[in-house]
Amino acid sequence: MAKVEKDKEKNTDSVNDMEDRKARIREEAEINEKAMGEAEALRRQAELDRAITASRVESDQLEREAGLVTDLATRDQLLARVRALRESPPAPPYVPPPLTEHMKSVLKTEQEAGRAAVAKAEAAAEQMAAQRKLIEEETRKREGTMTTVHHPNPGQNEKFPTTDKARPL
Repeated sequence: MAKVEKDKEKNTDSVNDMEDRKARIREEAEINEKAMGEAEALRRQAELDRAITASRVESDQLEREAGLVTDLATRDQLLARVRALRESPPAPPYVPPPLTEHMKSVLKTEQEAGRAAVAKAEAAAEQMAAQRKLIEEETRKREGTMTTVHHPNPGQNEKFPTTDKARPL
């Protein structure tokens, strides 16, 4: 310890500071390494626990499924069971109970309200379309229209229409 103090007295402040910094970095690295080792051990243990649990669940499932099949379950017995299931009539489709008078009146008023709402929405859509058309026509009149002109690229033996006339040098 005394030697380290003498060395510090001989060195400059920047060298002493660098050595202190190296020592702090080494300590921090050791702490981090120890923490990472502990985390890795915990991860391995958790992975091992999950593997044991999965193995146990898988073996339980296999035992349950193996218990379903007996020596008596031959191919013919299985086919007979399938045939019996196919021969049994399917369940009839669900038929809702008939509507009461009150339910019929409520349904009728709801349908009338729906028809009125649809008619109102269609009328509003038609009105908006008419307004949009008017605005487009007014804009077209105000701004004018431009007709696009298309001049395809000329072939090798053709000239652009603007270069037909001879130009003075």
